[in-house]
Amino acid sequence: MKDLAIFKHSNDKLKFKPGRREFLKAGLLTSTGILAGCNLDSLFQSKSKPKPNLLFVFSDQQSRDMLGCYGNQQLITPNIDTCAQDSIRFNHCVSSQPVCTPYRGMLMTGRHPLYNGCFSNDIQLLKTNGNSFAEVLKKNGYRTGYFGKWHLYGGDRNRPIPQGEHRHGFDVFKTNNCDMNYLPGDCFYWDENGKKQFFDEWEPFGQTRQACNFIKENNKKPFAAFVSWHPPHHIDTETGINYTNGAIKEMLDLYDPEQIKLRPNVEDNPEIRKYYHGHMAMISGVDKAFAMLIEQLKKLNLYDNTIVVFTADHGDMLGSNGRLSPKSCPERGSVNVPLLIKLPESYRSGTTSDLLIGSMDMMPSILSLLGISPPKNIHGNNLGGDIVQGKEDTVESIPLMYFAPAWRGVYTKQYTYAVGGTWAPAGSPQEAFSANVLYDKTNDQYEMNNRFNDPDFKNIQEHLSNMSMKWLYRFGDEFWHEKYILKKLMNTEDIGFFKSGEDGIMTMAGTMPIDILKAKMQGSVI
Repeated sequence: MKDLAIFKHSNDKLKFKPGRREFLKAGLLTSTGILAGCNLDSLFQSKSKPKPNLLFVFSDQQSRDMLGCYGNQQLITPNIDTCAQDSIRFNHCVSSQPVCTPYRGMLMTGRHPLYNGCFSNDIQLLKTNGNSFAEVLKKNGYRTGYFGKWHLYGGDRNRPIPQGEHRHGFDVFKTNNCDMNYLPGDCFYWDENGKKQFFDEWEPFGQTRQACNFIKENNKKPFAAFVSWHPPHHIDTETGINYTNGAIKEMLDLYDPEQIKLRPNVEDNPEIRKYYHGHMAMISGVDKAFAMLIEQLKKLNLYDNTIVVFTADHGDMLGSNGRLSPKSCPERGSVNVPLLIKLPESYRSGTTSDLLIGSMDMMPSILSLLGISPPKNIHGNNLGGDIVQGKEDTVESIPLMYFAPAWRGVYTKQYTYAVGGTWAPAGSPQEAFSANVLYDKTNDQYEMNNRFNDPDFKNIQEHLSNMSMKWLYRFGDEFWHEKYILKKLMNTEDIGFFKSGEDGIMTMAGTMPIDILKAKMQGSVI
């Protein structure tokens, strides 16, 4: 691997170049990660018991600390909190690339963004050749349904996703692709004729009713329902980001902005309080929608035999650490998301796990919990056996990455480390993406003391740097920047929502970015 330009931005130096032996020691060459997992058929299935169903629910832009069951005493989320009592609650679920499309690409394939195509927002997921999450479920007898935000079709967001390969194995598919209108009369989904059908209620409620109908219609056969709510994601407006205009009055009235307690690492001001007010109101709305799903499962006597997952694609900084961006940062507010897994018959109910689990690990681990062998070409860890057995120390780190600006790093239980990004004056737009950080989360929960290049943390920083390099070597990642990738793929630096071509950037390449980059790369990276 060539010298990485990003190390010219700091005093960090590359001191470790692992070979195959080191990779094997680190457990980084196996296709399904550290554990092969265990066959869970005997635990959750038998001849007298049907296959467990799957309800996979995820919100958009919700941090781990923004739920009552994670200790936030001011958030009103009674329904998710109740489910947590029947679930395993994970403290270290990590969004490896904390932005919408890349997370969804990893969730649906278990593969790194440079291999599935989704290295940035609004890029189309490459063909999955029968190995997507839903395609594997279908092969194993499941009826599959997807409801809500998709964001994997690339290019223009305002268009329907046609039937066929771009739905990647979902039998029932009701989505608006990616639209930021949540209010009654404005929110919609595309029907099978490519026409917009508008909801007369808040978007998550309408999407949830569709999912409930799917569950009812398929209650006599194994089903897998994926529900993706866009809230509590902010809404982009001409005057900046806004949260309150995505929430309904019923939920806004639950909170008094003046009484809301902010994170300790947030500078208090009226605008930030508006952020929190709208964000928290939308989370309470999501909680109400979640209750509809659980009620339907219980009404049909399906709750005990359904694996229920609640998580988020990434978090929201909400002004933490002075960041101007809600996401795309290495801090916990951006990368550390909630994860609840309720197993059949509430196995291991009410327990807490410190197992590290990343975005690429979700698909293989959930498949394993269903008794299904994951595909062999994935990168994520199959942690199904660890989850069932209550193991917590089998994963040492989760890779972190972002491509514009380019930064890479690792998340461990104690530390978060990242290098790269853009150094800029405090308060400037570019400052939002400065990423040279090292936080000791055990002793600094809110990451208020950056120890990057701190002499007292020299050995720790070197260790974390080497750990990060192992992940880069594993994926063949030369620390590419998004603009460099686009130059090689499309001879353009433009990744605008509508300027990249109707079919999205990656459809023209038709193959993995990593292969094209390796073939075309000349000289040093940017």
